[in-house]
Amino acid sequence: MAHDLNLTLIADSQADGQWQSSNDGLTQLGNALADQYPVDFSAGNITLNSTQYRSSYTFKPSAALAAARTLILPAVKRPFVFHNSDATYAVTLKKTNGNSPETATTIPIAAGAIFHGYTDGTATGLFGAVIAAATGGGGDANAGSYYDFGAWFEACPAAGTVIGRVRIGRNITVPAGMAGSSGGVATNPGATFDIDVRDDGSSIGTISVSTSGTVTFSTAGGTSKAIAAGSEIRFVAPANSPAEATVVGGNFIILATVD
Repeated sequence: MAHDLNLTLIADSQADGQWQSSNDGLTQLGNALADQYPVDFSAGNITLNSTQYRSSYTFKPSAALAAARTLILPAVKRPFVFHNSDATYAVTLKKTNGNSPETATTIPIAAGAIFHGYTDGTATGLFGAVIAAATGGGGDANAGSYYDFGAWFEACPAAGTVIGRVRIGRNITVPAGMAGSSGGVATNPGATFDIDVRDDGSSIGTISVSTSGTVTFSTAGGTSKAIAAGSEIRFVAPANSPAEATVVGGNFIILATVD
């Protein structure tokens, strides 16, 4: 087995510049193990090249984000850390083969969370865990763990009815855009089916099912949502539920993290 850091080495029989080669290699190694790389997301999503990815160990946004972003990583084998230091928006780490249709691995990192993991040198190999950044004092021992909750229905819900209720047991954060959430239906609706997600009566986002069955998630204002322990989450059917009642077999999971 070998690393993939592409360090400068002293060549066999190298007579001149040995000390410079050694110093260059040690500098590259030190950066790969201990340096920080500020990622500039101001223009949108970012794709790191191999040189950028090898140059540091910890990666983080260089400034406050204007929206949720994606960081695409190259096919390099190495461990790394990503700290989403933004206070509002999620950053999704992504490894992709770049094909169409695409095969990719994505991991959403909620605002304030830290990802510890590695890439294995393949096009889609991305592995690790998301944890919450320590803020001092006590806190939940499960901070940073995923917290999934959701709702389901079999028959088409009547207009404006509550599809499901969930009592939240810990302080959690839902990432911007409900990144990482998933859902589907057995039979597509005859008109767009928008489920209102409410936190103690206040709308925090929408789960939308199109007539083709595509499910999209969004949060109010496009920002992450903090939900306090003890809050009741309600999933409310749209007032314009299709009159023909075609949509059946809905199931939806929202991915959050423990604060």
